[in-house]
Amino acid sequence: MFCRPIESITTISTASLGSILLLSCINKRIAILEYIGKNSLLFMLCHPTFIKIYIVLGVSKIASMNPLIQIVGSLTIYLLVIVGAAIFGEIVKRWFPFMIGKKYGN
Repeated sequence: MFCRPIESITTISTASLGSILLLSCINKRIAILEYIGKNSLLFMLCHPTFIKIYIVLGVSKIASMNPLIQIVGSLTIYLLVIVGAAIFGEIVKRWFPFMIGKKYGN
């Protein structure tokens, strides 16, 4: 829930742009970022489902806890969504390649 949407959108946009500019200055290849970039559409496909599961199962429990536990819980969920999306991406690439425009056996 965004209490102040304009401020939130401005902060998120500025942080994203700053991160992209900072990473564009690095000449070294970062394997994890390349992996995320190559699979970003698969990540966008499945992460709303993982977030919806979190909302249904966990928000009411975490929202009533103290702020430090909320932050730790949110970061844990964030990491679980990334790992779940990566696993889902590998499953799609291995057993359902037609979903990403590839033929079987490639």
